[in-house]
Amino acid sequence: MTPITTRPRLTRTLGVLAAVLAVLLTAVGLPASAEAAAGSFRLSAGEELAAGQSLVSPDGRQVLAMQTDGNLVLYGPEGSRWQTDTDGRGGVRLAMQTDGNLVMYDAANYPIWHTNTRGSGADHLDMQSDGNVVLYTKANAVPWQTNTRYQPSRLLAPADLRAGEVLKSPSGAYTLSMQSDGNLVLYGPSGWTWQTNTAGSGAVRLAVQTDGNMVLYTASDYPAWIAGTRGSGLTELRLQDDGNLVGYRADGSWAWQTYTYPGGQAPGAPAPTPANCSGVTGPVPASSTAVVSGIRVHACLAPNLERLLSDARAAGISLSGWGWRDQQTQIQLRISNCGGNTTYNIWSKPSNQCNPPTAIPGRSMHERGLAIDFTTLNSTGTYVSVPAGSAAFAWLKSNAARYGLSNLPSESWHWSTNGA
Repeated sequence: MTPITTRPRLTRTLGVLAAVLAVLLTAVGLPASAEAAAGSFRLSAGEELAAGQSLVSPDGRQVLAMQTDGNLVLYGPEGSRWQTDTDGRGGVRLAMQTDGNLVMYDAANYPIWHTNTRGSGADHLDMQSDGNVVLYTKANAVPWQTNTRYQPSRLLAPADLRAGEVLKSPSGAYTLSMQSDGNLVLYGPSGWTWQTNTAGSGAVRLAVQTDGNMVLYTASDYPAWIAGTRGSGLTELRLQDDGNLVGYRADGSWAWQTYTYPGGQAPGAPAPTPANCSGVTGPVPASSTAVVSGIRVHACLAPNLERLLSDARAAGISLSGWGWRDQQTQIQLRISNCGGNTTYNIWSKPSNQCNPPTAIPGRSMHERGLAIDFTTLNSTGTYVSVPAGSAAFAWLKSNAARYGLSNLPSESWHWSTNGA
């Protein structure tokens, strides 16, 4: 009877012989087995793809095909995403060489395309589930890649968009970028159209949360910007081909948007729910606020401020400014504006005896997040407090009430929910 140990020994022997044969074939310039890589996600050094074979990403959604027309093409769920443009040039095999170069050869072994990575230490080519095709060294360095990391057009709660990641509209014309500088920016064909104005804030991710809110968080999970949509039913953030970034509910209605349709607000789009800030009767912490284009206000006011700024921009009016402040900041303002650091000046002196008038700490609408000191661009391109008689003031005077804001007559730049 044949010992049961013979079969494993024979298998190991054949495996060693096959490996030696592959090395010898490679040494004399003949191709190694294409079947070793075809259908997997990786092409290792010494392996190749023959015409008609492909690499397939682990999730099965991305395919790198060595086509019979001689073209190497990357296909994703939406179709072709990258190619070597070598169709008709006779390419018949793609070789991952042991010298680190990825080369396409014709039937006469003439190279017609390569990654120019000879000597780089590249050890294998991966077709990744994120849509990127990458050459890696053994140390996971990247000498070459297609830069085709798949970029979805929407986020479904719960989901994060992290620093360096983007959303792309289906046509690719619009990009929402979570930038490494902490700013979340929407770009169109002619440049940026919307941003959170949080550069330098330390924000590292945009979270679409299951509570309906969208929040920019720092690395320590401090909110740098809040959409103010908690409890709205928002379940999806979608970047559309019309240039608008929209937060949708499960029933298809919208809960939030950037109003970045061409020309401003979408034709026929309903106005956001009027701000219901009647319950805010005193100072609030930062956690109750949201940042809208750099202006921190109470979350109840955020949707209307978003629309105000968007509509002003569509009318050619550039607005920025300051909103919420904490009590310590209010105290410092009283010291500066009301005559110095005394108990009377800080806590008792009438606000109209300060220059400029400054509310007693605890009574300021800024501490509630319900007041904004607007700024606008002057003729030199510098932001200044909105002056009376300016185009910005005229626009606010004609339109601010529609967004729930009224002016404090003594300060052309100061607008709040109650005019105080």
